[in-house]
Amino acid sequence: MRWLHPFDGEGRDYMQYVNDCGTYHDVPAKFLMREMARDYANMQGEDLSGRDMKREAEARQGTVP
Repeated sequence: MRWLHPFDGEGRDYMQYVNDCGTYHDVPAKFLMREMARDYANMQGEDLSGRDMKREAEARQGTVP
């Protein structure tokens, strides 16, 4: 099932689906971080590959034990 339409309101190409990675009940944070680290390995800046987005979000919200 596609949630984002590949065309805009005028019927013009808007996006292209290159890979179908399935559907998820929740955001697949670890999968996204791994793919972003691989795809953007040559970018300058902070290395995010070892970070835990869920834990960081919980820490910001004060919900980490």
